Amino acid sequence: MTMLVDNKEFLDKFELKESNAILVKDNHPIFEELLKYETIKTAGGSGENSMRAAQWMLNGKGDVHFIGSIGDDEYGRILTEVAKEEKVSTHFMVTKDYQTGCCASIIYNNDRSLVALVAAAEHYSIDHFNSPSVQDVVNGSQIIYTTGFFMLSSYPTIMALCKHALETNKTLVLNISAPFIVEFYYDQFSTLIPYADIICGNEHEYAAFAKKLNLNTEVPEEIVRAVYALPKENQNRKRLCVMTQGSKSTLIFDGELHVYPVNQIDKSLIVDFNGAGDSFVGGFLAGLTLGKSIEKCVMAGHYCAGYIIQQTGCTFKKGDKSTFSWD
Repeated sequence: MTMLVDNKEFLDKFELKESNAILVKDNHPIFEELLKYETIKTAGGSGENSMRAAQWMLNGKGDVHFIGSIGDDEYGRILTEVAKEEKVSTHFMVTKDYQTGCCASIIYNNDRSLVALVAAAEHYSIDHFNSPSVQDVVNGSQIIYTTGFFMLSSYPTIMALCKHALETNKTLVLNISAPFIVEFYYDQFSTLIPYADIICGNEHEYAAFAKKLNLNTEVPEEIVRAVYALPKENQNRKRLCVMTQGSKSTLIFDGELHVYPVNQIDKSLIVDFNGAGDSFVGGFLAGLTLGKSIEKCVMAGHYCAGYIIQQTGCTFKKGDKSTFSWD
């Protein structure tokens, strides 16, 4: 659910911060509060957003699959239907024990504060992952993408994905996803890093790394260099650290620093920044799928994020097609 507010009082009421994301275990009072207002309901969450964005950018030039867990309810049916309409193949574990996860997105000054109720998404089963139909999808994929959030849903599954990527020499893309992943779950998260060929995150997420690594620096270039240098299992390809900085340049570090400016969008056209990071990753992954250069992948990410911030949430208008040139 997305709601636009014109003052900071709503954030303060629920002790929320701008440009931040938190997880809640039980129904947060904000969900009951939002029922009193007009809200916009869109499909999510972070991982599915990126897959939808990747498919939109590919425009039929590749196959995109998504694995996760939903409840046997209306929200679960909405997620499945939206993905189907946008040509993303879903392989959901459906549970009657938990409701489909949902997220409150409060937009203030074009920025978002997220409150996520993980629910069913937190209870994905390794048994479902090991089922023949899902294993067929995993074995047939060339690029594996996972959010840091998924570590909290099923650590055995995310480790199985990591080991599969290593054993089969597939590209594993890991998104940090939120500062709290590094701040509060670093012991677990650090076990994933050696398997990651590409590590994606924004400047706030990388800043959390700086604190955990005791870097004593806030300089983005130094932080990505340090994360790049962390242990890596697969020596067949160099690691890539991707740091987005909103409207500032995107940094890529692969042993050398590469800086890619972001095309600026007229402020009057911007609706909100919710889903911008997810859609950047989707565009970037689409480029990887097509075997494009890293520069082209970043350009695709910028294009997709630029489109999304002109919409409400991570939504693609019916009839709109990507006009990004892959040539």
